[in-house]
Amino acid sequence: MILPRLRALQYTINKYNEGVRHSTPAFEQYWKPRTLNWLSGVGFQVKDAKENIVIDSLEELVNDVEEVYAAEIGDVKEKIAAGLITFEGLGELYGPDVPIEGRTTLGGTNAVFMVTDAYYEEHRSLVGMEKSFHMTLDFIATVGNHFTVVTFTEVLSGWMGVQARAVGDLTYVPVKSSQMDFLRARGEKYVEYSSGGAQFLAYGSHTFFLHSTSRTGGSSLMGFRQSVLPSGGRVMIDAGRGAELGHYASQGVDEATQAMINRAGQYRRWVNTRVSATSNASSDALPLWSTVPSELRIFTWPALVGFSFSAKAWGHVLVSGLTSIDFQHDAFDRLVLAEDRKQLIRALVRFGSGKLNIEVLTKPSIGPVWLGPTGGCS
Repeated sequence: MILPRLRALQYTINKYNEGVRHSTPAFEQYWKPRTLNWLSGVGFQVKDAKENIVIDSLEELVNDVEEVYAAEIGDVKEKIAAGLITFEGLGELYGPDVPIEGRTTLGGTNAVFMVTDAYYEEHRSLVGMEKSFHMTLDFIATVGNHFTVVTFTEVLSGWMGVQARAVGDLTYVPVKSSQMDFLRARGEKYVEYSSGGAQFLAYGSHTFFLHSTSRTGGSSLMGFRQSVLPSGGRVMIDAGRGAELGHYASQGVDEATQAMINRAGQYRRWVNTRVSATSNASSDALPLWSTVPSELRIFTWPALVGFSFSAKAWGHVLVSGLTSIDFQHDAFDRLVLAEDRKQLIRALVRFGSGKLNIEVLTKPSIGPVWLGPTGGCS
């Protein structure tokens, strides 16, 4: 049945036309490029991006199909209300206007996705005709100092045996209304902690996933292992530096993680192209945002790359486990140390961020001597 795809197209065009009438950051950053790219992919060119998009008879076609299958649709909705789902009913469960959450490799923490396209497909195999359900999903993640949209596709094969399954047994389920406030708050924290460069925060127990590399069989290929730290600690959130070292906010072979890693690779290539003296690359194929529109923050990834000071290693940490640190700004003033030594330490901290060569010599008569670019200071 093509109804899920028709609904997705109709929903996207409606969001676009709403943005044309009342422009919002979400429209400019997400809905406008998404709609234009989708229509361009099927050979439909928009002449004026400031005018409504009208596809003749699309609404009527959707209504007619829904009317023809009204009995089947009603039966599916009753099953969903009872917590059950059939394979033929997946199109009703995964609507374009309903956020869905899916399992990840983040210790039971789910991510939230937006369904941008869905359709059924049928093909012949050795055992006869087989059906599959395809979904295209979007979420938002950090790449370097930017945010971007990550897209991937999931294929659900038709199941055998029992006709109806429990909705809760599926990998992806609609987000419950009771979870919306928590997920919105998580998205707000994600944007806050991802903005403005490196940030120093605290994380709770069982929320930091340690990354470690290991060689197997003498191969030069590096494989990643992850383990969750049982206790909390302090962390530096720095997605840009972590990505340079090959660390991402998830590790696994699931479609979402692989799509995020591929997006990060695309970003690195874009950066390298931009710094080329002979190129003026554009990010048209790679949407890059300085922030995330408020209505889309629920779709942010639930983890960030960071460096744990407790474990002295890189990893990823759950956003829900992060909190601000209540720094004691007067601690240094209360340090029992001569004032001239304090001034020296302050100078080193404030102005020693460049390539500063410092050597410490010990003289029995006067104690340590700090040697810097200006000569020496004891």
